Amino acid sequence: MAHVDLDNVSKEQYQQISDYFVPLVNQPKLKSRDAIGRAFVMATEVCPNANPSDLWHHVLYRIYVREKIGTDPSQSWVRTSGEAFEVALVERYNPVLARHGIRLTALFKGQKGLALTRMGVADRVGSRKVDVMIEKQGSGRAPDTEGFGVVGGIHAKVSLAERVSDDIPASRIMMDDGLLSVLSTLDVKSFPPPHGDLVNRGEGQPTASRASRKTAVGLAWPTRRVVLMTDWTETELSALRRAYASGTTRVSYDGKSVDYGSAEDLLSRIRTIERAIAGTTRPLPIAGLAGFSRGDR
Repeated sequence: MAHVDLDNVSKEQYQQISDYFVPLVNQPKLKSRDAIGRAFVMATEVCPNANPSDLWHHVLYRIYVREKIGTDPSQSWVRTSGEAFEVALVERYNPVLARHGIRLTALFKGQKGLALTRMGVADRVGSRKVDVMIEKQGSGRAPDTEGFGVVGGIHAKVSLAERVSDDIPASRIMMDDGLLSVLSTLDVKSFPPPHGDLVNRGEGQPTASRASRKTAVGLAWPTRRVVLMTDWTETELSALRRAYASGTTRVSYDGKSVDYGSAEDLLSRIRTIERAIAGTTRPLPIAGLAGFSRGDR
């Protein structure tokens, strides 16, 4: 049996994630995509310094295939994990973006065509080429009854090998039409023994066999990484600072509680948010890469 060490994930933190996720896996009337998406957001909060791609691939995936009953768990994960990532993006970032009048909506069956029609590109872009709609209140195209108009979309891919090349023409059409087109990826990729060591290195990280090969993303989007969405709130930062000053590692805010395990981990989260704040005044391009950073580059 292969063994993988995950940086910045303690046994206690793993158990905390498992205790939260396991009851959701087979919960009646809860869609698997919602269970996985919620668990992923929770896992990134419990382990703020861990590689989110590893949390998805080595923690949530393994728990899901071990616990899922009534169906082939591996096939169930394949069918639902893509939509689960979209759920996670929306749940993680909407509370932050709402302060700026921006709203994300995951697009499932029957919703993608309508979103593309509102964008004005339905006749040129396939109905499966956008995963999350981006709207802004008081701006954008085809505003709804609340005044939210469409300004763009997100191509959400757990893995870069996940049909990302199919999205390239759609992205170019959207950008040429003045819409925001964002790629968000976890870049999940590993190989089990005997062909590999299960380490999640991703498609974007060069290896001996890929050293001279361009990635699919490199052919369509600029190679620079641009942070288009923050993963923090001012409420969280205030709560973190209060906890650090009082000597506790448990932080509560917005109805959630997270135990960072040590003062060092807590301070690291504070510094991460402070660095993010310092960088938010830079102008943003209309296109670029965004998503959870893998943490190993």
